[in-house]
Parts: sequence; structure tokens; C-alpha cells
Amino acid sequence: MKNIRILQIGLGPLGIRIARFIDQRKGLKTIAAVDKSARLIGKDLGQLALRRPSKVIIKESVAEAVKKQKPDVALLTTVSDLKRIAPQIEEIVA
Repeated sequence: MKNIRILQIGLGPLGIRIARFIDQRKGLKTIAAVDKSARLIGKDLGQLALRRPSKVIIKESVAEAVKKQKPDVALLTTVSDLKRIAPQIEEIVA
């Protein structure tokens, strides 16, 4: 069975919990991660969420994160306000 390749956007408390959930499930694989926080950009998602390297380096933008690999789905866990999330959705579908 082919893994579902996931782009994860937003690595706050919910995003971190989802990263851990994905890691424990067969058939799911996070291939790229995005967050706007300067303290997270450039860090390994695995070191942040899983306490081990994952080779998924957190990027600042969706475009940068998907340059080399194309995800099957995007998980957006940033904000719940439609006005603030609309530009993020537009970036994903661009």
C-alpha cells in the first residue's frame, strides 16, 4: 500500500499532536512541514515532535516546502478565523 504523503502546516500544540499521530499510523507519512515561527523554521520536525530525526525540515512557506516533493494532502492547523486562514488556503491550492 502506498503511503499518503502529508504536508503539515502549523506546528503549535495541535500540530505537534497530529505529527505524533501520523508517525504512529501505517500508510501515513509527513513529507513536508511549514510554520511561520522563526524559532521553528529550519528545525527537524522529528526532533521537535518525535524526539528523533525525521529529515523533514520545517520551512517558512508552502512553496518552499513542496519544491522537491508533492504531497497528497495538506493538514492545516493554524488558526480558526476564516479571514486569517483564507490566504493560507489560497497558498495551498496555488
